[in-house]
Amino acid sequence: MRILRLFDVSKLLGPFVTMIFTMIKMLVQFVTFLLVVIMAYGVFRQALLFPDEEKSWQSVRNVFFAPHVMIYGELLVDTIDPPCGIPGTAECIPGHWLNPIVMAGYLMISSVLLLNVLIAIFNSIYEHMKAMTHKIWKFNRYAFVVEYKKKLNLPPPLIILSHIYNECVNFWGSLIAFIIARMMTFVLGHLSFVVRFKFCT
Repeated sequence: MRILRLFDVSKLLGPFVTMIFTMIKMLVQFVTFLLVVIMAYGVFRQALLFPDEEKSWQSVRNVFFAPHVMIYGELLVDTIDPPCGIPGTAECIPGHWLNPIVMAGYLMISSVLLLNVLIAIFNSIYEHMKAMTHKIWKFNRYAFVVEYKKKLNLPPPLIILSHIYNECVNFWGSLIAFIIARMMTFVLGHLSFVVRFKFCT
């Protein structure tokens, strides 16, 4: 991840790194919403097709695994509507015909609707970032320079000397700022007194 920070100084790659991180943040929020849809269909499918399965971590895995791979095109055709009620096959599970209908609705929502919404969001981020590429590059380069300017110069164990130096600089800087502030307060107070005295006389 630190290597990606080196791209911030590049006028071409810097904005793209920022764009990618922005898209990842949106992707995390999108996946949180997508998990709700996946879990809804997964629980329905698991309860309908495997009603007698004992509770285990494997069943919890199957709730998310099958709906997840369906998004990428692996429909698990053998489990959509397995043959039943004929000689040589198992008995039909009540309501087994509901699975293909609900699966069709699930795929329409997840694979068509939600994924196209995600693509539209990414396209919007790309267009927005592209319009301000130069500003993003300047800001990233400035932040990169400031970050390395604040780093200590000496390596361990000599780094303690850098800490002492920084504390001394901060102390004297604060002391000088305090003295200047007190002097300004005194001067302004004296001037206001003179003005009020002249006004009264």
